[in-house]
Amino acid sequence: MACATNACSLCSASRRPNCSPCSIGIGSPNAFSIAISRSVPPGAARPCPPTSESHHLRGSADLDVFHCDLDTLLETLEKLGFTGARHTIAFDEFGTLSCEQFPETAPPVNGEHEFGHMQRGDVRIELHRYFPACSYPQGVRQADLRPLHHPGHWRQSFGDLAGRGVLYRDLREHSTSGVTPETCTLVVPDPAMTVFLRCIHLFVHYLRVIDIISPTQDVLALKLADLAEIRDLAQHPRFDGARLLRLVETFGGQDAVDLASSLLHAYFGSEALLFASSPARLQTSFHFPQCLTLWRCWAAYTTPEELLLPASLDTVIERLQPNTVLATSRAEKRHYAVFATGCGQPIERALLHSLHDEKIPVRFAVTYRAGELGFEITFLEPLRADERFYRLDLQGCCIPNGHYMSALTRQEASQREDGYTVRAAFAWKDASQPVCILLLLGLQHKEKPGWFAFDPLLAIPLKIVPT
Repeated sequence: MACATNACSLCSASRRPNCSPCSIGIGSPNAFSIAISRSVPPGAARPCPPTSESHHLRGSADLDVFHCDLDTLLETLEKLGFTGARHTIAFDEFGTLSCEQFPETAPPVNGEHEFGHMQRGDVRIELHRYFPACSYPQGVRQADLRPLHHPGHWRQSFGDLAGRGVLYRDLREHSTSGVTPETCTLVVPDPAMTVFLRCIHLFVHYLRVIDIISPTQDVLALKLADLAEIRDLAQHPRFDGARLLRLVETFGGQDAVDLASSLLHAYFGSEALLFASSPARLQTSFHFPQCLTLWRCWAAYTTPEELLLPASLDTVIERLQPNTVLATSRAEKRHYAVFATGCGQPIERALLHSLHDEKIPVRFAVTYRAGELGFEITFLEPLRADERFYRLDLQGCCIPNGHYMSALTRQEASQREDGYTVRAAFAWKDASQPVCILLLLGLQHKEKPGWFAFDPLLAIPLKIVPT
């Protein structure tokens, strides 16, 4: 198995010690080949930071690995001492996922792209079916989605993400060999494909940054190093602009390229991707909405300047104009209601995404006692036969790891005395200050898999004040 070293495969000179490889390694053409979408493959030596301090390393939580035969790759990793499992989501496009079963063209991005996960020691690998190249649902980018312009109950009905997946065979088709002694046996995507992959990865990360915000760690919605590499590669003598345009057209990555182009202009004064940008990037100010949950509930709440700061869930919730609710004692429980009358104080601020004009009637109460913040959420309509389950998410800095998720099926509700009620409690030591919580409620249907199975979805921003 070929591994990337500390030399750049696109240049004749070795990279400086503080640089990470600028492309995705695909491996030797004559060996068992994999593609890695992180800078440090298994077993490779990490580049030495310029200060010899570990916090200056460009780390990675895991390695995303691609191959044309994922079953064989999984078996090979098991022989190398990795343990793990396949993911259980089924895909109609792929069948048994052997190389002969893959479609001739890039598959639509309509579900989870991860095939499984493996781990050995502190090395975690995720096996990927494809690299998702996403674009906004139709109408999202053209709409005014600034929260201040949509007070009260804000309703949306946008469709699914568009785009197609970049397969392993696409990476091999747009690959080149290293030109230094250390990389001559390594095959990497060519500069145009590398720029495209950088753009679509940056775009997906930007869209869902709210899902990875941590109450204990500073999380940036983007890395300036990624943008700098996009700029450098787009100016490389071997960069083929016409090839990048074909990739954008084939896989549907125009929005991703526009985001990268807009940020290059804002931060570096660079127009390296201007030739590949759409007229919308030139005619409008920075307007790239982000999703609040499960690729639904879109809002434009970030500026380029704010992207340079660590992402804060409290800041996002404040920009959504949260409802102020009281955390009372259990004896004085106060109920709040959304899309329901006569069962609680009406909630004035909520964002509902529904493709079929459906609602999620819900009642909830927040309690506080002895350093504990409690939630009681009741779904007021029973599930139908064509509906799998209700999903509840709570996000906030007082919640361990910043996130809590629960699901409730019709069978479970029928066996419980309180029916469709979900209860959760978290430690709240500093009750002298309000706490912000994002309450997310979804309904999963049986006929849709993966990412887009939930509709309607309801997002309720809350500022909780103890009494």
